[in-house]
Amino acid sequence: MLWYSIFFGMPLFCGVLFAIPSVPVGIKGLRGKQFPPKGFKVYKPTQIVTDWRAKVKSLGYTFGALLFVAVAIWGSFQVDSMPNEPEAFDYSVCESAMLGHPPFESF
Repeated sequence: MLWYSIFFGMPLFCGVLFAIPSVPVGIKGLRGKQFPPKGFKVYKPTQIVTDWRAKVKSLGYTFGALLFVAVAIWGSFQVDSMPNEPEAFDYSVCESAMLGHPPFESF
């Protein structure tokens, strides 16, 4: 379960969080053929780009979340090769068990 959350859940969650604000901006930029798109609030005077750079920026906003989804898909295939929790671990092979330290319950 831990491996699924690390290799699949977290990238997918980050991709959704990234996609919610960025994909609509990218689509508006592609439709309006400018970046930043019309109605997009900017915090300082920004030059509006209307050539191929606008298309590249809009595509980056649109498909940026796809990178996280691709990592999640890749991770879903990697989970099965990750080690599982050992069923019976022998704690006597640990170095701290041989040093004679008191068990944690005595603290």
